[in-house]
Amino acid sequence: MGTRADKSQEAVPERAGNLHTTAPLQPGAATLVADDRGRYVDCDEAASELLGYTREELLTMSVWQLTPGGHEVDGLVMWQEFLNVGVQAGIYWLVRKDGSLVEVEYRALANASPGGHVSWLRKMDISREPFPASRLRGRGPERPT
Repeated sequence: MGTRADKSQEAVPERAGNLHTTAPLQPGAATLVADDRGRYVDCDEAASELLGYTREELLTMSVWQLTPGGHEVDGLVMWQEFLNVGVQAGIYWLVRKDGSLVEVEYRALANASPGGHVSWLRKMDISREPFPASRLRGRGPERPT
């Protein structure tokens, strides 16, 4: 996704049958599910609210459409690494429907269901501590331009 990622197993929950009942971040974390090609196949209301798209719009999109311009190659490399390793966590910038950027903490689990890769997102809030800092390996690049 657009920054460094922590590949440790403890950064994400155990695999679960129901993607929406696993709570890796906190109540209200947004959930997006993508297929092997990075196309969204499921999402929740929190994802729609965070990104400004309706559920129907998100289900016509891919990971690359939410990646800030100029960072698509990095995103592709991270996606392949994620599929190979199976887990990822970190901080990432996403493009909202209105074109603004939103910084999120994320955790992702590959093959949470066959061919279904789930990401949990939480908007960064500088007024509180992010999920355990020991599980993040740094913030990566500054805000994309």
